[in-house]
Amino acid sequence: MLLNQGRNSIRELIRSSIDTVRIGTGTTPETGADTALETQIASKTASTWNGATGETRARGRLSTAEQNGESLAEGGATLDGVLCSRKTHSTLEKTALIEVEYEIVYRVVTV
Repeated sequence: MLLNQGRNSIRELIRSSIDTVRIGTGTTPETGADTALETQIASKTASTWNGATGETRARGRLSTAEQNGESLAEGGATLDGVLCSRKTHSTLEKTALIEVEYEIVYRVVTV
């Protein structure tokens, strides 16, 4: 059994390695073999914090002045420069009227 303190130790290793949140327009569903976003348009320095036991979060934000006119459809995060997660979503048309925030949650669980 992985103890709570072990889950939190692994969480800290992950959190200390997260460097960027990547944002793109690709719509091809993610696979385990992906090595990059399909069509990356932004890379934001990640802000990170811990959640519940074994959980850490990374956030990247586009301001009202960034990437307007783009059809956002994918996001991911890098750990020590390596893309470690990617997720596609319904297309969101970015305009100067909205800020967009991507939040990625990593959970270390006991199985």
